[in-house]
Amino acid sequence: MVSARKADAHGVTDAAFVFSQWQKGIEAWRFNVPTANAPAPEVRASTVLDRTLLRAGETVSMKHFVRLETSTGLTLAAADALPTRVKIVHQGSGQEFVVALTWSGARSALSSWSIPAAAKLGVYDIFLERPARSVAGQAEPARSWHSGELRVEEFRVPLVQARVSGPKGITVAPRSWPWRCS
Repeated sequence: MVSARKADAHGVTDAAFVFSQWQKGIEAWRFNVPTANAPAPEVRASTVLDRTLLRAGETVSMKHFVRLETSTGLTLAAADALPTRVKIVHQGSGQEFVVALTWSGARSALSSWSIPAAAKLGVYDIFLERPARSVAGQAEPARSWHSGELRVEEFRVPLVQARVSGPKGITVAPRSWPWRCS
């Protein structure tokens, strides 16, 4: 194994390493790193949920992020290029639910979905969508980005009921403390 480290003129340190057994180098797919092949910046969408396991009838809160992946890192997308709605799709049946999005600048968007009481059980995919539009006289097709998933199941939360009782009167520096647990 050979490793190297070098600082540039601004003091930023870069490191590299290589094994003699490698044939092709470090492929991004080996480390589950998303990479883009197109010359244009790749859109990365992500949804953060308050929890991913829910019951029918509950409400899930979501925060959505959209960034452009460039050669120098992630950047904010233009406000007119942001998705305008969330589509939640049941994986087994294809049943769809649509929720409108309102962005706070280009940073993030908040939304919530009240899961219907009769919702199908299983996994739901979350997509951020932008409808077809016209940009500078050019027709741009509708776009959709997968940004997460959630699961709707039937489950019970185990509960334990315990009671602790002690003396009813005021006690000051007692020698013993009678208490009972039931």
